[in-house]
Amino acid sequence: MRARALVPAAAILAIGGALFAWFGKLETGSAAGGRLQVDPVFDFGRALGAEVLTHQFPLKNISKSPLRISIGTPSCGCTTAGAEKLELAPGEATTISVDLELFAKAGTVHAEVPIAVTSGDAVAETFSLRLMAYADTTTGVQPQVIALGEARRGRGLVRKEARLVLPGREATVSTIAWQGAHPGLTLSVGNPDLKNGSATEYVLAATLAPNESAVAAGSYSAYAHVIVKLDGVEHRLQLPVTALVTEQIKATPSALMWQGRDRNLKVLAITSADDSPVAIEGWEMDRTDVVEVQVSRDASESPQVTVRPILEKDVTAPQRVRVTLKVRETATPLEVKTVHVPLLIMP
Repeated sequence: MRARALVPAAAILAIGGALFAWFGKLETGSAAGGRLQVDPVFDFGRALGAEVLTHQFPLKNISKSPLRISIGTPSCGCTTAGAEKLELAPGEATTISVDLELFAKAGTVHAEVPIAVTSGDAVAETFSLRLMAYADTTTGVQPQVIALGEARRGRGLVRKEARLVLPGREATVSTIAWQGAHPGLTLSVGNPDLKNGSATEYVLAATLAPNESAVAAGSYSAYAHVIVKLDGVEHRLQLPVTALVTEQIKATPSALMWQGRDRNLKVLAITSADDSPVAIEGWEMDRTDVVEVQVSRDASESPQVTVRPILEKDVTAPQRVRVTLKVRETATPLEVKTVHVPLLIMP
């Protein structure tokens, strides 16, 4: 009887350790059943408040067949993703870029981007790219939105400030980059203020010129990226600026509503931005069967419009009416402004 050779225990442990290390490497460095080489998890660590983080996920087709990549809807509206190319030949690589926006986020933030891998006509595998970060709201822009409030034509500039808090003494503001149009709006950066050596503060001042012709009346919003540099690395912070741009002559309130059996008389005051006297030249409405309107045509600091519903029966559906007023300032009698006032009667 032949004796069997025994493998020493140390050798078995060594071989097992090598296999574990190899398969562990495959598990963390590949996804989609081994068809794609990718590390699907990334942790940004601690980030500034309202920071916009970006990570590039490299992917490589390590199979012997062409693959098509489909990017699904991220788990959070704070996340967007895009790829250089979606079809990969064997051995070909691409990059999926994922942005994680920490605006209005605090503490630990998680997000996933679902990925489907198609080979031929069938979905071969699915997996997710996973990101995480910690949004430190003691840093960044405070508050995270500069709300200018009402910006009325004829009253000059509207200005409001926010603080930019950055960790460390060497933190600097590189530039302001705007996303899209920002007519009449500027954002300035003040001088740095060192706080006990542990943080650097800047004052950000948003200024809107509502009298510029490019600034339309109504809700105004613009989005800036404040680019800062910490330890030589650039960071992007998202900063929305909002305002309500109103006309030089306006009605207060800007709309009227009645509900149920309410048929009470309501009053509109017509005012000018610089408080100069105004006069109502005329008016019209798109329906005459719903409300009754009486207008004070005399010039005064605040002529009034009274409105009363004339419907006798309860309404079963919303009734909408728009009153259009022709108003002029007595100081500029040739210039007539149009003021629209929506009226609503609810069941």
